[in-house]
Amino acid sequence: MIKHQPGSSLFVILAGPICTAFLLHLAFSSSRFWPCTWFAFIPLCWSVRSQLPGRAFIQGIITGFAFYYLNLFWITNSIRNFSALPIPITLVIMALLAFYLSLYFGFFSFLLANNPPTSWFSILFLASCWTLLEWLRGNLFVGFPWHNLGTALSPGSPFTLLLPYGGVYSLSFVIIYTNLALYSLISNQDNNPLMVRRIIVLLAVPALYFLLLAGSHTGIASLDKSLPLKVSIIQPNIPQKEKWNPAYRQQNFTILEQLSLETAATSTSEIPHLVIWPEASLPDFFQDAPLFRERISVLTRQGNFYLLAGSPQYDTDSAGKHHYFNSALLFSPGGKLIASYDKIKLVPFGEFTPMADYFPFLGKMVPGADFSAGSPQKPMDLDNFSLVPSICFEGIF
Repeated sequence: MIKHQPGSSLFVILAGPICTAFLLHLAFSSSRFWPCTWFAFIPLCWSVRSQLPGRAFIQGIITGFAFYYLNLFWITNSIRNFSALPIPITLVIMALLAFYLSLYFGFFSFLLANNPPTSWFSILFLASCWTLLEWLRGNLFVGFPWHNLGTALSPGSPFTLLLPYGGVYSLSFVIIYTNLALYSLISNQDNNPLMVRRIIVLLAVPALYFLLLAGSHTGIASLDKSLPLKVSIIQPNIPQKEKWNPAYRQQNFTILEQLSLETAATSTSEIPHLVIWPEASLPDFFQDAPLFRERISVLTRQGNFYLLAGSPQYDTDSAGKHHYFNSALLFSPGGKLIASYDKIKLVPFGEFTPMADYFPFLGKMVPGADFSAGSPQKPMDLDNFSLVPSICFEGIF
């Protein structure tokens, strides 16, 4: 059993948060470590247990900051490439993002200190609060739902059976619920048999639920394979600096053409298949690139496939102002543009500058970050199929 001794030493304050942050980092860094999610919060619970709510709030911030800074540090490379900001400012932006996201950990730790998970009600209450905090994080302001607990589970995990019924938030609820129940079980200081039995029941409930879901899994509609669609995803592995360099545009387009024709040559079906190019694979405004439009027309006719390609676009309003969009364009096997979608969820400081209307100096700090959000999308029709594309950052919503 874990024995709690009230304390305020630096070790007591930092050990639990850092351990929890490290376990969560492992769980999200590799699919091999996803089981860490089921006990990652136990060190934080142990550390918060003997602290006042205010200090617990700080411990939660330490946990969240360490976790998000480690797991999202790669974003600094994207920010630098999109905005041309100096490295020091990029690191400050990353720190501010990690701090904002850590506030949700702070609020949870504050609640944890005020409502220790020692009863069925407190465990249920805390698990519900965590799930609500995840939802708020994904919907407040621009929204940032990256690294919800449920997304750490391996795609092949049996626990993903919950997804058709309650989405990723249901997985997050069960994970944090299990963490709290396990902590209550091992921290039963008085060796109370009644408490042990209650915790065992608490753990048995989600286990039974998973068994029921497994039994009903056969009732989930299976994929209709009577109308197969072959999809080829082209990944040319072009460095970002070359992708946006005008000197490399023709060369990069040729690479995409060659890879697309190679995959088309392997198709044994007479039914045109779909070829997908990366986001902004045409690094120029589509309206201003007649040569690329002609080459796409020739390519799709030659390969007899549909092409979904990324490209920036713009339109002009009645006042003559340009509005720029990050778009996905669908071309028919005949080379015609038959549908397009403008990205709705834009990357802060990459594709737009938050609050630039209120603080104009921010727009000067982040050159080029002036894309507009698109309108709600409609499905793209492709023979007997419908496509609903998402672009990069949108995949986390």
